[in-house]
Amino acid sequence: ILKYARRQVDFSEYLRLLNDVLRWGNVSPVTQDNIKRYILEAIRTDFLAGKAEALNLEKDIFNAQTKNPVLRNEILRLYDLHEIEARIPAATGQALKGFYEAHKDSLFYQLAKVNLYAVIDSSKNVVDEAKRKYEQGVPFEKLAPEIFVKTYVRKRDGTLDTYLVDEPPYLGELGFRLKLNETDGPVDYVDSAKGRQYAFVKCVGIREEKQLSYDEVKPTISEVFAKSYRDEITRATEDRLKKKYPITVYTDILNRELAAIETRKN
Repeated sequence: ILKYARRQVDFSEYLRLLNDVLRWGNVSPVTQDNIKRYILEAIRTDFLAGKAEALNLEKDIFNAQTKNPVLRNEILRLYDLHEIEARIPAATGQALKGFYEAHKDSLFYQLAKVNLYAVIDSSKNVVDEAKRKYEQGVPFEKLAPEIFVKTYVRKRDGTLDTYLVDEPPYLGELGFRLKLNETDGPVDYVDSAKGRQYAFVKCVGIREEKQLSYDEVKPTISEVFAKSYRDEITRATEDRLKKKYPITVYTDILNRELAAIETRKN
C-alpha cells in the first residue's frame, strides 16, 4: 500500500493502524485520496505515540491519579473492558440452555402482576364524583386531573409488592380480586404519609403466574445471561479491590458536610 524510508504499510499494517492507532471517523466519500490522507495521518500519529512512549510520557498522563476527566473515564472503560466484559462467557446456544436450566426457577419464573388505574383523593366526595362520571360514560383516563397507575406483584409465597415503587401495596389485594376492565370503589385505606385516602380503581392489565419456557425467553435470554455474569463479576471485582485497597470513612466529617448541604438547600 505504501513504502517509505522507515518501513512499508501492507494490508496487515493498514489494519493495525485502523484498529489500534487512528479511528477512520466520518470520512465521506471513501475515495483513494481520502484513504491516502488517512494512512499518512495514522502513520504520523503512530510515530508520535511511539516517541511519547519512548520518553516514558505515559506515566505522567495515563495513570490512575490523573486529574483529566476524559482520561479518568477512559481508564475506567478500559479496566471494565479487561476485568469484567472480557470475562463474560460467550453466549453460545449450549451456554444459554445451561443458564436457563440453572436459573429458570428464579430469573425465568413469571410472577403474577396486576395493573390498575386509580383516582385517589383524601376526599370521598371527589372519588364519588369520579365514579358517577365513569357510570355516565366518561373514560376512566379523564375522570380526574391526575390518574394514578398502580402495579402490584404477587410473590411465590403469596405476599404482595408494589412494582418498582417503595410503597406498601395498599390496593394490591383489591387489584388481584378484579377481572380485566372491572372497577371497584370507592374504597378507603390509611396511607402512612397522607392519612386516610379514598380510591376508585379499574383493572387494566393482568399477567398470570407461570414458569416461562426456553422458547419464550429466547428473545431476551442473551441479555439476561450477559447481565447476570456482569453483575457477578462486578461484585467479585469490587470485593477484591476493597480488600486490596481498604477505605477509611471519616463519619464525623461526612455527616458534617451532609448537614451543611441540607442547610444550604433549606
